[in-house]
Amino acid sequence: MTQRSRIKIGMVTHGQFPPDARIEKEMSSLINAGYHVYIYANERMTRHKVGKYDGAKVRYFNFSFSPVFLLFTLPIILKKMFRTDGINIIHMQDTPLVIPTSIATFFLKIPMIYDIHELWHMMVSNDEGISPAIKNTLKIWCKASEFIGTTIAKVILVTSNEIAFYIANTYFVQPYRIHVIKNLSPRLNKNDILKVNLSKDIFKICYVGNMDSGSDLLLDEVIKSATYLTKRMNYRFYLVGDGVLKPMLEKLAKQLRIDNYIEFTGYLPRKKAYGYIYASNVCLLPFKKILIQIMHLLTSSLNT
Repeated sequence: MTQRSRIKIGMVTHGQFPPDARIEKEMSSLINAGYHVYIYANERMTRHKVGKYDGAKVRYFNFSFSPVFLLFTLPIILKKMFRTDGINIIHMQDTPLVIPTSIATFFLKIPMIYDIHELWHMMVSNDEGISPAIKNTLKIWCKASEFIGTTIAKVILVTSNEIAFYIANTYFVQPYRIHVIKNLSPRLNKNDILKVNLSKDIFKICYVGNMDSGSDLLLDEVIKSATYLTKRMNYRFYLVGDGVLKPMLEKLAKQLRIDNYIEFTGYLPRKKAYGYIYASNVCLLPFKKILIQIMHLLTSSLNT
């Protein structure tokens, strides 16, 4: 038995699981390298609970954003789970749970890896769906979590050089503790795609991803844009995914009388979601940041 085969890594996420592409890729790499992986996910956000997922064991906790829960209840829950599963290393996936996870690892004397996919306090600042009072509270919590996480973590993972620079300079972290691992999708082959039979006589447009709140996601504009196409071509929008915005988007499509042109598939397994991408003529990335970048590129090309 190799040393790796005895090591158990626990991944803690504030979000749902499955699906989570980033966790799935990291989990798969660790399992292929010989490690045991346990995933601890938010039960309230998860719509399709599983006990196992592609070789990893999955466990859930109920989440409540309250000081008592985050500082006392959740650390006790996580500590019990980690101890029961015999976890050797914690891979912290999301900033909002850094503090309760750190408390649990402190008592169990387990080292922690802090995986910074996003700067949460900035995401909170840009979220127009929450009140100013809650926004300020969340920003303070996320900043404190970033400071504690970057201070105690043995290793810090980030997705870009820009985030690495920010973390090193904001929290005075030695650069050797920060490792840049870009969040890229692997090259697909035919075994990764489940064929979806869509009509060949229509122009097919798809979006695949979450439908969660946040000002950066422009799915309502995607729905509205369909009204422009209705009188000009035979088309279908396929919106693949689920989230809190889905009922509002379905209602908007009905109000605009274009619901016959838009199909909401809901959650789909990853292979089938890839099938929609493969079968479509155009795929959308309706994010405000991407739109701004495109506008900058267009403006620059016009000025040259």
